[in-house]
Amino acid sequence: MTKLIWRSEKRSVKSLKAWTINPRKITNEAFRKLKDRIKQRGFHDVIKIDTDGTVLSGNQRKKALTELGITEVT
Repeated sequence: MTKLIWRSEKRSVKSLKAWTINPRKITNEAFRKLKDRIKQRGFHDVIKIDTDGTVLSGNQRKKALTELGITEVT
């Protein structure tokens, strides 16, 4: 069994690939609130990605960051 090794690294938001079969959806209102929170408090969360840069957790956050013009995340 291969052990997973987790690490944090800086990535360009543009380089992150959306998970095209993501089953999770949020309403337009919830998305607006997400963007408002990021604008007010900054982005202090983690976007989890696969080895090829596909977003496994954080697809809506990635979309919000893109719309807000934020270009880099850690």
